[in-house]
Amino acid sequence: QLWRTITKQDRVVPPVPGPLKILPPETVHVPSLPDAAMLLQAAAYLQRLRQEVGQIKPGSIDPATTKAASFPIAQVYIPLHTRQPHSGLAGEGEQQLLESALQARKLIVQGDAGSGKSTFMKCAAFDLSYPESGKTPLQLPRRGFPLYVRISELDAHLAKIWSGQARDAARDAPTRETDPRWISHFLGMLDWGATRAFFEAKLSQEDTILLLDGLDEAPGENSRERMANLLNEAARQYPKCRIVVTTRPQALTGETRPDDFADVWIDEFDSDAIDLFVQRWCACRYSGEPDQEERERTHLREALRAGEIPDLAKNPLMLAALTVIHFNGGGLPDNRFELYEAILRWLARSREQLPGQPDWETRLERLRLLALGMHLQPGGRVRQISLGAAADLLSPVLTQRDALRWLKVETADSGILAARGDNLEFSHLMFQEYLAGRGLEDQSEPEIYKIVCDYERLYSPEWREVMRFLAAGLHKRGSSTTNRLFNAIISRTGSAVADHARTVALLTLLRDELRRRDSDGNAIEFRVANPHYEEFTRQMVKLFEDPEAGTGLDARTRADAAEAWERLRDTCRLLLPSNDAYWVNSGKPCFARYPVTVGEYARFVQDGGPEPHNWRGQLEWPCRPAVWMTWHDAMQYCQWASEAYQLRLRLPTSEEWEFAAAGSGKREYPWLAGDPDDERANFDMRVGRVTPVGLFPRGNTPEGIADLAGNVWERTSSDYDKTSKVI
Repeated sequence: QLWRTITKQDRVVPPVPGPLKILPPETVHVPSLPDAAMLLQAAAYLQRLRQEVGQIKPGSIDPATTKAASFPIAQVYIPLHTRQPHSGLAGEGEQQLLESALQARKLIVQGDAGSGKSTFMKCAAFDLSYPESGKTPLQLPRRGFPLYVRISELDAHLAKIWSGQARDAARDAPTRETDPRWISHFLGMLDWGATRAFFEAKLSQEDTILLLDGLDEAPGENSRERMANLLNEAARQYPKCRIVVTTRPQALTGETRPDDFADVWIDEFDSDAIDLFVQRWCACRYSGEPDQEERERTHLREALRAGEIPDLAKNPLMLAALTVIHFNGGGLPDNRFELYEAILRWLARSREQLPGQPDWETRLERLRLLALGMHLQPGGRVRQISLGAAADLLSPVLTQRDALRWLKVETADSGILAARGDNLEFSHLMFQEYLAGRGLEDQSEPEIYKIVCDYERLYSPEWREVMRFLAAGLHKRGSSTTNRLFNAIISRTGSAVADHARTVALLTLLRDELRRRDSDGNAIEFRVANPHYEEFTRQMVKLFEDPEAGTGLDARTRADAAEAWERLRDTCRLLLPSNDAYWVNSGKPCFARYPVTVGEYARFVQDGGPEPHNWRGQLEWPCRPAVWMTWHDAMQYCQWASEAYQLRLRLPTSEEWEFAAAGSGKREYPWLAGDPDDERANFDMRVGRVTPVGLFPRGNTPEGIADLAGNVWERTSSDYDKTSKVI
């Protein structure tokens, strides 16, 4: 961390060997409870838990009360499915219900912003709070006693005590930052009818499932590393307890990833899920009004099929926002920026009729100031903030007294801000990120560049969505304004290929945010005027050629930068079996250097070969492995290629494949030494999609065969022929 701070690089310096450090023992004894007390406290806790997680607020306002409408979670929850990596094997990659993954003892649930992670955790906690299933649509594979924790609150609790701000609570606090007893200490302080001793006992029992929501919401990389280490120790100290953690994927880099956790990735809504959402939402909204329910359902379904809206509706949070806007008579926007602009404008306007409330523009101005201030906290973005600290952030426009008064009114079911004890938070993280982006817009351009181009923010996962909203907001002023932001970012980019990769990944994300469609549905791409962007992008080919070029890059940034290079349609790396460089001569048989690419397989399809699943989508990325073909397709391809290239080509036997990967010395991995990491392979859903062949040169075998670990599953054959080449 010191190296990164001083050099502003993401390079990890190996620790200097030294004597084993003995951590101080836990000094506070937590007494056990008798069975009767355990039963009473369990009942009290579960009742309070149901109150906390049993309702969701989709962003609608009840006109009769001007308060945020809430629906029972069991009535509106839509089953989520896991996204499977492209395996290329028949029968692989079929959708599975997300809850089926809860069989794992240690699980990370990854999902993009608004994908339904938190709703799933609340629904699971609610379902498990009853002794038998059937209270929600979830089909949980195992029952257990739920302990529900929001990681942002756990981290804030730990930081407050560790800094000495809560001296009374510190008397029985753990003596180390990463001690897993912080979990029971935090839960015991919630006053949910159970004591620390109860929670400590539950964590040690086999029927307990610990649901930890929002690893990405811990403020700053240091806090996320601390939470990851705490989770590692919790898994060791409570070996009987199952642990489930949710996060956005961008937060899982380096030391912020807990060890040895299984990964699943939440898939987008398909058309069936969208229809089910519409059906359940309308049933709740128009309970007892069947005719009105049917009319609204029909109109909403029609509206969600127009233009680019179907793409937005694949995201659960954006689908809920679209539904609210439609219900309130507004036209549906076709991009994220205008969608959040519309929903927050509606929520702000709905409270204007309350006595003493300012106009909606003033309210949103204050909320932008608050959101930006919460993102600019010294330790990193925070999800919760005390009323007093929030009032301080509003000091440019309100006195302390007026700010406190206004915040208390605003958190009373406004749909935007929510009270959490003595603290407050935005009801959705995406609301906070959108408002922070708009808050940046309110600054002068030099101030914007000063804020966002700070190295710790520019490439930080917690600023990624803010940057997207900022770019979209600036673009409304004209493309020249947006290009000045791009110029500022490029001018502050370091000279190393890894620095260029980070900039390419970020600017490509922002450029995609600015893509729009004309009236005929054709995509209009935003053009980056600065020539260094394309220059940097072309340099990304070095990520394939030089093992040192991408030092310090996390797998997702590496993949994003490589994807930007792919979009240049540069096929210089596409080799065919007729090229000598295609083969690695490791004796007989010869092996192909890479898995068969889409560009290669396309020649076979053009010559009459069968199209694999999603072939049109695959054709967009010719440098990626061809996937989803059956064993018979692969055998037919080899036969075709043998004739087309006048070579004897076939699939390897499993023994040949293992020899190519492990060598004569029976290596554990294809490379010579070291565990899998972000510089050696695309694995554990760290990227969430297939990457171009050869993107991880450090993961090559000593002979130069790529991608034998990670990325896609590979076919083998039971036949064995020493004289032929293996593709």
